[in-house]
Amino acid sequence: MQSLNLKHAVCLLHNAWEKVPASSLEKCWKTILKPKNDNGLEDDPEDLIPLSVMRQKIRSLAEEIDAVSSMLHSIGNVI
Repeated sequence: MQSLNLKHAVCLLHNAWEKVPASSLEKCWKTILKPKNDNGLEDDPEDLIPLSVMRQKIRSLAEEIDAVSSMLHSIGNVI
């Protein structure tokens, strides 16, 4: 039996790693990184929106809230 040193072990590891096809790695990462929620179910893609889109929606809602608040104040002053 041949003795195995660190250099030889690293070379064996390198050669084995080179034989792993990229498609295998992609499949593994897709499985590992698949988004799950607390119930173990996949997240709804609509929940995964860019921060810039979310910021714009929040600003729009804030404007609507301000408009409704102004309307309520004007009604309160009339009554």
